Amino acid sequence: MAANQQFRKYIDDQVNGCITLEKLGNGPSNIFKLLLNHKDKEMGESMEFKELSDKAVILIIAVSDTTGMALTRLFFYLARYHAYYKMLQQEIRSQFTNVKGIISRPKLLGCKYMCACVDKALYMSPGVPGFLTYKAPEGAFIN
Repeated sequence: MAANQQFRKYIDDQVNGCITLEKLGNGPSNIFKLLLNHKDKEMGESMEFKELSDKAVILIIAVSDTTGMALTRLFFYLARYHAYYKMLQQEIRSQFTNVKGIISRPKLLGCKYMCACVDKALYMSPGVPGFLTYKAPEGAFIN
């Protein structure tokens, strides 16, 4: 029970933070922004805090599971294909001098090979059933 209350408090804090950022005009462009700006078609009203919080619970759980599955797939392929692991290791070590620097989102996104590895792992083992098509990014070469 206490853990559930702690989780709900975390969710509510995150929702409040998103609302505050959106009001200041600094909100990130993500799925939660769409929820914040959504208006009911019939009533024209925005979602109340409780509804936003409930939807945030679903999103956080879904993203956590998806992220875990994506990382599991990535690590499986990197463990299996050592040459790719070494190339990724080299890119990361050249980009970051210490562990504390890894939290920089722009620098992480600058790791093109790492992003390609994650994309490829998701392509090879998608987290959803069925057949997914793949569109290569502009300038990419697929052999």
